[in-house]
Amino acid sequence: RWYIKGYEAEFGKVDTSDGVEFLSPRDAGGHGTHTSSTATGLPVQGASFMGLAQGTSRGGAPSAWLAIYKVCWATGGCSSADILAGFDDAIADGVDVLSVSLGTSPPLASYVADPLAIGSFHAACRGITVVCSGGNSGPYSQTVINTAPWVVTVAASSVDRDFPVVITLGNGRTVVVCSRLVISEKKRGLELELWIGCVID
Repeated sequence: RWYIKGYEAEFGKVDTSDGVEFLSPRDAGGHGTHTSSTATGLPVQGASFMGLAQGTSRGGAPSAWLAIYKVCWATGGCSSADILAGFDDAIADGVDVLSVSLGTSPPLASYVADPLAIGSFHAACRGITVVCSGGNSGPYSQTVINTAPWVVTVAASSVDRDFPVVITLGNGRTVVVCSRLVISEKKRGLELELWIGCVID
C-alpha cells in the first residue's frame, strides 16, 4: 500500500516527471527494499562486498511474509497523517511485527507529538511488536531516535571480521592493515580511501 494524501496536503504534489519517484508502492530510493531484505531476505550464496567477506547472506526471518506500507517519499519528507494511516492499516491487517525504519533528527519531540510514538503505541497495545531504527546521527551522545519505551530500538553495529589489505608506502615498505570501515570518495578526479582499523606488521 502507499499513502500520499497527507504528504500532498502538507508539501504539495509529488513530482514524478524526473523518474525519481513513483505514485505507487514501488520503492524509488531503495531504502524500503534494503530494510525489508534485511528483515526477511532469502539466503543468497556467495554474497560479498566487492569480493570481501564472501559467504551466505540472509535476512533475519526469511520465512516471514511481508506487508509493505509506503509512507515516505524520495522527493522529500513524510507526513504524520500518512505515517499514522500506515500504522492503522497494519494493525487492521493483523501484522505480527512492524519494522519501521524512519524517524526525525534530534532533538526529539515529546511522545504525544511524535507520530511514530503514537502509532507504535496503538500497535503495541494490540500485541504487535514494533521495531524502530535508532537513527543515523551517532555515535555521539543523545542522538538515538525512536526512544519510546514500547518500541524495540535497534542500530547498526560493526562486523565480526577484518578486511586485510597490503599497502605499499612511499619508501617501498609494505604493511598489511586490517579495516572494518572503508570510505571511498572521489573529489576533483582523485579517489580517496580512508581505512580505519589496525596495522598488522
